[in-house]
Amino acid sequence: MTLELALHSQFPDQIVRETVQAALRNQAELARFRYEQFAKECQIFERKFNLTTEAFTTKFDAGELGDAEEFFDWFAAARGRVVWKQKASILGEVAA
Repeated sequence: MTLELALHSQFPDQIVRETVQAALRNQAELARFRYEQFAKECQIFERKFNLTTEAFTTKFDAGELGDAEEFFDWFAAARGRVVWKQKASILGEVAA
């Protein structure tokens, strides 16, 4: 994939390029951190309920588990894990 960014700045191209790359690296690191936080939350639920997150989401989506607040928290953590993993991957590729 090629990504081209056209900027009009009063600063030299090299400084702009370095600044944008640093910002992308910082965002990639933040995304990895958020992914790891959601992954840890999922692991806590997995141990508590002796169920993988994948199996949980299948059962939850099918309505087999009920409406306990913990299940909604787990579902949110599972979704967050997927979203932030994708963001970390994309930003990691772009920032490289």
